[in-house]
Amino acid sequence: MIRAINTDVVPAVSKMTDIDADEVWTAFSAGKHFRYLAIHEFAAQLCPPKVQACCALHALTGCDTASFFSGRGKKTAWNAWNVSDQITDVLADLSSILE
Repeated sequence: MIRAINTDVVPAVSKMTDIDADEVWTAFSAGKHFRYLAIHEFAAQLCPPKVQACCALHALTGCDTASFFSGRGKKTAWNAWNVSDQITDVLADLSSILE
Protein backbone atom coordinates (compact mmCIF):
# COMPACT_ATOMS: atom_id res chain seq x y z
CA MET A 1 0.00 0.00 0.00
CA ILE A 2 1.32 3.41 -1.02
CA ARG A 3 -0.21 6.57 0.43
CA ALA A 4 -0.28 9.52 -2.01
CA ILE A 5 -1.71 13.03 -2.04
CA ASN A 6 -1.70 13.24 -5.82
CA THR A 7 -2.43 10.99 -8.78
CA ASP A 8 1.19 10.55 -9.85
CA VAL A 9 1.38 6.78 -9.49
CA VAL A 10 3.74 6.38 -12.44
CA PRO A 11 6.88 5.61 -10.38
CA ALA A 12 5.01 2.77 -8.67
CA VAL A 13 3.78 1.43 -12.02
CA SER A 14 7.32 1.47 -13.40
CA LYS A 15 8.54 -0.68 -10.49
CA MET A 16 5.86 -3.40 -10.76
CA THR A 17 8.17 -5.63 -12.83
CA ASP A 18 10.95 -5.30 -10.21
CA ILE A 19 9.03 -6.22 -7.07
CA ASP A 20 7.73 -9.59 -5.96
CA ALA A 21 4.09 -8.71 -5.32
CA ASP A 22 0.86 -9.80 -6.93
CA GLU A 23 -0.89 -6.56 -6.04
CA VAL A 24 0.17 -3.02 -5.18
CA TRP A 25 -2.40 -0.42 -4.17
CA THR A 26 -2.19 3.28 -3.52
CA ALA A 27 -4.44 5.14 -1.13
CA PHE A 28 -5.10 8.46 -2.84
CA SER A 29 -6.85 11.47 -1.39
CA ALA A 30 -7.43 15.00 -2.57
CA GLY A 31 -9.65 17.21 -0.48
CA LYS A 32 -12.79 15.35 0.51
CA HIS A 33 -12.25 12.56 -2.02
CA PHE A 34 -10.55 9.28 -1.08
CA ARG A 35 -10.06 6.19 -3.20
CA TYR A 36 -7.81 3.22 -3.78
CA LEU A 37 -5.97 2.80 -7.09
CA ALA A 38 -4.74 -0.62 -8.25
CA ILE A 39 -1.18 -0.05 -9.45
CA HIS A 40 -0.88 -3.66 -10.62
CA GLU A 41 -3.87 -3.17 -12.95
CA PHE A 42 -2.28 -0.10 -14.55
CA ALA A 43 0.96 -2.03 -15.10
CA ALA A 44 -0.91 -5.04 -16.54
CA GLN A 45 -2.43 -2.82 -19.25
CA LEU A 46 1.02 -1.85 -20.57
CA CYS A 47 3.62 -3.94 -22.34
CA PRO A 48 6.81 -4.52 -20.24
CA PRO A 49 8.94 -1.98 -22.19
CA LYS A 50 6.33 0.74 -21.59
CA VAL A 51 6.17 -0.15 -17.89
CA GLN A 52 9.93 0.36 -17.69
CA ALA A 53 9.75 3.59 -19.73
CA CYS A 54 7.04 5.18 -17.58
CA CYS A 55 9.51 6.70 -15.13
CA ALA A 56 11.28 8.74 -17.83
CA LEU A 57 8.00 9.91 -19.35
CA HIS A 58 6.89 10.97 -15.88
CA ALA A 59 10.11 12.94 -15.38
CA LEU A 60 9.93 14.61 -18.79
CA THR A 61 6.31 15.66 -18.37
CA GLY A 62 6.96 17.53 -15.16
CA CYS A 63 6.51 14.99 -12.37
CA ASP A 64 5.17 16.78 -9.32
CA THR A 65 6.80 20.10 -10.11
CA ALA A 66 4.81 21.17 -13.16
CA SER A 67 1.45 20.42 -14.65
CA PHE A 68 2.52 20.45 -18.29
CA PHE A 69 5.37 19.69 -20.68
CA SER A 70 6.34 22.48 -23.05
CA GLY A 71 2.84 23.91 -23.14
CA ARG A 72 1.19 20.49 -23.47
CA GLY A 73 -0.53 18.47 -20.78
CA LYS A 74 0.57 15.05 -19.55
CA LYS A 75 -2.33 13.40 -21.34
CA THR A 76 -1.13 14.89 -24.63
CA ALA A 77 2.36 13.49 -24.00
CA TRP A 78 0.85 10.09 -23.17
CA ASN A 79 -1.25 10.11 -26.34
CA ALA A 80 1.77 11.09 -28.46
CA TRP A 81 3.72 8.22 -26.92
CA ASN A 82 0.94 5.78 -27.82
CA VAL A 83 1.08 6.93 -31.46
CA SER A 84 4.87 6.68 -31.74
CA ASP A 85 6.26 3.50 -30.18
CA GLN A 86 9.82 4.28 -31.31
CA ILE A 87 10.28 6.50 -28.28
CA THR A 88 9.65 3.60 -25.86
CA ASP A 89 13.23 2.27 -26.12
CA VAL A 90 14.67 5.75 -25.55
CA LEU A 91 12.43 6.32 -22.53
CA ALA A 92 13.28 2.86 -21.15
CA ASP A 93 17.00 3.67 -21.42
CA LEU A 94 16.43 7.00 -19.68
CA SER A 95 14.43 5.27 -16.96
CA SER A 96 17.28 2.88 -16.26
CA ILE A 97 19.56 5.89 -15.76
CA LEU A 98 17.06 7.51 -13.39
CA GLU A 99 17.02 4.50 -11.04
